[in-house]
Order: sequence, then C-alpha cells, then structure tokens
Amino acid sequence: MNNMKRAAAGGLAVVVAFGVALGVAWAGASWSDAKSKVDDFKRKADEVKRLAPEESRKIVAAMCSADDDGRKSAGESAASNARSRVNDKWSGLERSKREALDALRDVQNNDKDHRSDASREESDVKSRWDRLEDHTRAMRNGTHPVVDQILRGGDSARRDRRDRCAAKDVSLGGERADCVMVSSDTCTVVALTSDSSRAIDRGRDRARRAASRLEEELKKSSSSLNSSLSKCKRVESRVDCFKLCPDIDDDNRVRDTSARWRERC
Repeated sequence: MNNMKRAAAGGLAVVVAFGVALGVAWAGASWSDAKSKVDDFKRKADEVKRLAPEESRKIVAAMCSADDDGRKSAGESAASNARSRVNDKWSGLERSKREALDALRDVQNNDKDHRSDASREESDVKSRWDRLEDHTRAMRNGTHPVVDQILRGGDSARRDRRDRCAAKDVSLGGERADCVMVSSDTCTVVALTSDSSRAIDRGRDRARRAASRLEEELKKSSSSLNSSLSKCKRVESRVDCFKLCPDIDDDNRVRDTSARWRERC
C-alpha cells in the first residue's frame, strides 16, 4: 500500500513538474511572439515615417515646376498619388498594430515575468501610432495642407508685390499687365510669376504683348491711360518671379512658407 502511495505521489510530482515546465515554455513563447509582432510593427511604422515626407516633397516639387495656371491641378494630382501610396502602407501598419497590442496584452495577463516589459512596449507602440496618425492624417485624406499653403502664399505674394506698382491689373486692348512700374520717363510692364521655367516663359510672352499694347496706347492722343503712365516715353518689359517651395521635415511637417522674389527672371 505504501509503495502505491509513493508511486502515486511520484507520478503527481512528475505531472506538476511537467505542467510548470510547460507553463514556463508557453509564457516564454508568448513573449517571444509578442516581441516579434512589436518589431514588425516598428519596421512598418518606420517605413510610413520615411514615406510620408518623401511624398510631401513630391507634392511641393510638382507644384513648383508647374506654370501658374497649373499649380493647383499639379498639387491635387500629386496629393492624390501620395494618398494612395501612404494608405497602401497604412492598412498593413494598422493590422500590425492590432496584432502587436493583442499579443502584448496576452503577455501582461499571463506572463508575470514579462508583464512590465510588455507594458512598456505597449506604451511605445501606442505612442508611435499616435504620432504617425497625426502627421499623416491630412495626407491619407488626400487634402495635404501644403497644397493650399502654396496657393494662398502665391496669391498673397502677388498682392504684396503689386503694392509697389504705379498701376496694377491694367487692361490694354485685350492684354492685361499685372504691374506697370514707372521710373523717370520709362514704363516697365512687369509680369509677376512663380519661379518655374514654364511660368517665367509664359510671363515673358505676356509682358511683351502688354508692353506692345502700352506703346500703342501711348501713341494715341485720346488714350485713357492714367497720368503716371501717359508721361512715359519708353516702354520695357520684364518678369519678376517668386519662389515658394516649402521645406518638409522628417516628421512630415511643413516648414518655411515665405515667398522670395527676384527681379528680371
């Protein structure tokens, strides 16, 4: 009888020992699995973090190389492309986040040896997600703020520049002069454009046509030109252009939206 009790006790000890070993092995596998899922999330988060500013810079480049009339459509097209590329990565990142958080919570509930580690990783995953979500929200919606900032900044730059003109938005027999500056007896028709080769080329043509019309008006005795222009003996033309291509930092934030002008582009 005693031999049977000893055998039973020994068998129970083996079962308990096996159960403990199995529990330790399960807990270790759970933490390893969770850590692998966290690493996968971080890798995908870094990919999105790099991609977002790259796509934002493409939007800026597209708008800055377009002519004035095409800046809006160029920006919207580039923003649409950026939305598609970032959202493709975002869906995978979102799934990876859910898997990582589920695995970490499982560790916190079942593995006391790695509970604090899992808690720290959970905070890190959530923090990274929140930052990325904030920095990419507008881009993922297809409404990148840099498009509107460039357009509004360009309009504001032109308005400020026109304040220097002796006459602005002058109608000249079917042509329109953005700005006419007067120095001594010389009128200079100035086209105000963005600093891109396409915009400058079109600005030169526009300024030359307006200058030609102004010369014709000056020859007329019944010209309706204002007094500051009617005194001009010579007419010239030129293009003044502004550069407004904001910097995008590595956190996908827009930096430096001020316009910089140069004369005789």
